[in-house]
Amino acid sequence: RKLSPRAHGEGEFEVVLDEAPKPGVIPVTATVSTASETDLLAGELDIHEEAHADEAHVHGWKEWALWGAGGVAALVALGLIARRLSGGRALRSGAAA
Repeated sequence: RKLSPRAHGEGEFEVVLDEAPKPGVIPVTATVSTASETDLLAGELDIHEEAHADEAHVHGWKEWALWGAGGVAALVALGLIARRLSGGRALRSGAAA
């Protein structure tokens, strides 16, 4: 079918289709004419189906609570290790507890 382009700037033209083309390979030909020359351009449009966008991962309060509990447990463990190490040092150096 023949479509008429609209000028869209210097050396740029635009054709608006009635409806979006279906996915697949679509042959396209265009005749370009100037005052002294005519040229035939040929090509293909390879249109793919839209990819499904995955839903964004949402962090619920249970996930945040689990990470918070893990962080608190790690801090308690580090505190116990530090206390045990400092307590042993005090006994070895003869300092009063």
